[in-house]
Amino acid sequence: RGSATPPPWKYDIVVESDVERGNPIGTTGGRVWDAAHRLAEFLEASQEELQLRRPGLRVVELGAGCGWLAMTLARNLPEAQVCTTEMAFGGALEHLQHNVLLNQRNAGTPLPN
Repeated sequence: RGSATPPPWKYDIVVESDVERGNPIGTTGGRVWDAAHRLAEFLEASQEELQLRRPGLRVVELGAGCGWLAMTLARNLPEAQVCTTEMAFGGALEHLQHNVLLNQRNAGTPLPN
């Protein structure tokens, strides 16, 4: 193909669990699940085969919880449009918004709005 090997992904997204924030939420979205880490690792390893760096790539995460996976994708696929969804019930949406703002303030490379 002649394309260069993509750089290794950065896994520097910071999330505060609902317990760390002292604000337990009424859903399963209050923490980063192991499956999110495994999926990110799979996507990194398969990014060429899946053409994750192609122009116009759109990703949606339904039920993003604390947002770690979606923010990790946005961090490592800067040309992609990454959309997260979460329900307001139980404080889940507020928890997601908190973590997105935390990373916009703290990340070396700001996350897109």
